Amino acid sequence: MNRILTILAIGAVFVCCLCPQLSATDVVVSESVVGTGGARITGDDHVVLGTLGQPLIGLLTGPSDNAEVGFWYTPGYVVTAVDEDMDELPKVYQLEQNYPNPFNPQTTITFALPKESKVTLKMYDALGREVVTLVDETMQPGVHDVILNAGNIASGVYFYRLIAGNFVQTKKLVVLK
Repeated sequence: MNRILTILAIGAVFVCCLCPQLSATDVVVSESVVGTGGARITGDDHVVLGTLGQPLIGLLTGPSDNAEVGFWYTPGYVVTAVDEDMDELPKVYQLEQNYPNPFNPQTTITFALPKESKVTLKMYDALGREVVTLVDETMQPGVHDVILNAGNIASGVYFYRLIAGNFVQTKKLVVLK
């Protein structure tokens, strides 16, 4: 425990030495630290509060400084994903693995088009027979999602094939009921 407290104190002092311009008016954090535990270190001229195992996350206060650093959060806002820059078009054709897989009854198939293309997306059974046509149209460049509902399709291994321009790719999916 002493080792963790020492690392926490050194990390906090290190941050304050690198950032002496920080003050209570520069940084205002009204919420708490994301973490699994914490520590408090006090002395004659300092107080260090921080998250265990993360020495650079916490609050360092003293008679002439006040630094708040780390990964802070506001309750009610939970980050679940990060969107890529949607202004940028894909550079290559791409067919992603469906998700979830195996699935019942729905799955999502995602593919990317770098330019306007005639697109055909079909599902085939293990013997190569066409089961369903999901897309058969000209589509604009970008990333596209197609929802496959297999509510009336028997359990088993199937394949889906994307044909777009000169690009052809096939992937496997599993319907599990």
